[in-house]
Amino acid sequence: MEHEMEQAIRVGITSTLRQVYFRAGLPIDPGKSEMAVSPLQCETLEADPRLVVVRLAEDAEPSPADPPQTDGDLDAAVGGLSTEPQNQAPVAKPASSKGKGK
Repeated sequence: MEHEMEQAIRVGITSTLRQVYFRAGLPIDPGKSEMAVSPLQCETLEADPRLVVVRLAEDAEPSPADPPQTDGDLDAAVGGLSTEPQNQAPVAKPASSKGKGK
């Protein structure tokens, strides 16, 4: 079976969310942005109802900073996270009620 080199797709993305949103292993900024994505990432982005995705150019050169996405990308990204709080703020103690109105 012949292995085809995966080409990137240049897309314009409009996000209706007010914060950075992660989809298909990519950070999506609020408002409009452009980026080169893999065909798999493009399909994932197009299926998301919170995003408007327009294909600008196909067979674009992939960005060297963007390695191809794998099924384990999300697991690797969250694997180092802990559910334990790292630094807890000190809890204020209630003031003493000695000598107040008694």
